[in-house]
Amino acid sequence: MNWIWPTTAEVPDKATVLTARQVSENDQRRHRVREHLRNLRGTIGGKAELGGVRAVHSFAAAQLLVYLDPDPKERAAWDRTPSRVHPLVWTRGGSGKKSMVLGSTAERIVGKSEDESKELLGRLLEWPTQDRFTLRHRWRVGDLVIWDNTGMLHRACPYGEQSARLMLRTSLVGEEVVQ
Repeated sequence: MNWIWPTTAEVPDKATVLTARQVSENDQRRHRVREHLRNLRGTIGGKAELGGVRAVHSFAAAQLLVYLDPDPKERAAWDRTPSRVHPLVWTRGGSGKKSMVLGSTAERIVGKSEDESKELLGRLLEWPTQDRFTLRHRWRVGDLVIWDNTGMLHRACPYGEQSARLMLRTSLVGEEVVQ
């Protein structure tokens, strides 16, 4: 699964603006944006169980989902991006809103084994990635999509290297440290 949330940053981007400049006629891919703390009831007993739980996030964890056997030089390049430890539930300072800090960068849960970490992270991702919480967008030239990076899981579906797809991305700088 390649759900991205830029959690290797101490201060995540506030929002992303993506504009389609060129879309391949053969490229049937969709960009997906999924809500990610909404209706947490029903996952593992609710929000209370997650209080104080922290996860290690790394760029390498996300890359290893796509590139299963990187060469040592490539792996070393990934490892130069520092890992970060973030709470699983981030309470926003100004608004008090809560966001789950999940995604493909979540490598493991602090204090849990690798198996326990994968099981918990998998369960937490399973709920918000249900079709009923999913927006799927079929791109057309000129489309512009904006999303809140601090409360949405998002990803681009895979597309061929020869795809004529051209997107322009603008990131709005965040202001709040994840703590």
